Parts: sequence; C-alpha cells; structure tokens
Amino acid sequence: MLVLSRKKNESIVINNDITIV
Repeated sequence: MLVLSRKKNESIVINNDITIV
C-alpha cells in the first residue's frame, strides 16, 4: 500500500490497482 499526501486535504492512496483521489 502506497500513500502519497500532497496537501492537507489531498491524499492519494494506491493499493494494488486501486487509486483513490
């Protein structure tokens, strides 16, 4: 699981092939 946070209220979670913005 990869979690990338750009801003305080913006986060990208990548798990397998699932991307949630």
